[in-house]
Amino acid sequence: MGISREVWANHIEGNLFKNNDFILGGTDDSQYVEYKTVHLPNAGSVPVVTKDLALGGARQNSVQRVDTPVDYNIHTYFAMPWLISEAEKAELSYSKRDSLLSEMQSKLNQQTAEDIIYAWAATGLAGTNNILRTTGFMNNDVNTSVAAAYDLNNPAAGNRKVFTLFDLKAARLFLNNQDCPQEDRHMLLPSNLIDQLINDLTATKYRGTIGDVFDLSTGTVKKIMGFNIYERSTGQLYDNSALPVPKAVGAMAANTDNQAALFWQRGGVSYGKGMIKVRYNADQADAFGDLMSAEVRFGGSKRRLTETKVGAIVQAVAA
Repeated sequence: MGISREVWANHIEGNLFKNNDFILGGTDDSQYVEYKTVHLPNAGSVPVVTKDLALGGARQNSVQRVDTPVDYNIHTYFAMPWLISEAEKAELSYSKRDSLLSEMQSKLNQQTAEDIIYAWAATGLAGTNNILRTTGFMNNDVNTSVAAAYDLNNPAAGNRKVFTLFDLKAARLFLNNQDCPQEDRHMLLPSNLIDQLINDLTATKYRGTIGDVFDLSTGTVKKIMGFNIYERSTGQLYDNSALPVPKAVGAMAANTDNQAALFWQRGGVSYGKGMIKVRYNADQADAFGDLMSAEVRFGGSKRRLTETKVGAIVQAVAA
């Protein structure tokens, strides 16, 4: 009988990780990453202006502004040690060390991104009204609300009103009414919602200008209504309370949850990130091989107690 031959390809198909570029849309506090806690002072009440004040030599009453800080901690994230055995180094046709290094860095980036999404999520603090709901108004038709599956991968969760340009326009108006700067506005959309937006953009009414905001060759949405658009396979989930509550990272998903588009102006959110530190210890006697681990310091928060410059558009359940 012939001798069977085996061969290892000279590369490895790596794991897949989510897009985390949206973080760059926040205020970079990385210069503080070596500290435990970052304090962001928030100005108190605004000055009182009086027109044509009759002074008459009398001293006017003065008030002292009380400023309050927003605090957030810098955390250390650890990619736990991997072992590379002597046999793997000798027999594999690809570099397992290079593969592990790439995946540890990608996993650290993904985990920190998941946490910052939650930290930046609007919570609907009293008086802010910064949680909007999807309307399903496609083609700007306010008389008809279109619904679709909560997620194509989870049709059992029921239907939600789709995310449309009408909803994105509402986010724009929300920030404008806060006198928020027009520059550096950003929006993070899960793929399911951006697909619904593309459906609306390709409707007849918008075809004349679709090339300005949607690249058909790449399938990406560019800047629209002043927002830089970021797509990620998943985003922030909210429960279905009357005032939706953002679900913490790792919380169990429920069929009543809703996906959300997060939007912000750069001055409304912060992040601090250090360099990823990799440790590589060769020929460890007690491990019978090489050990590799990594860590990074990271943290972030909304910059204002009032959540100014931050909002969310949460899916609304269809009737």
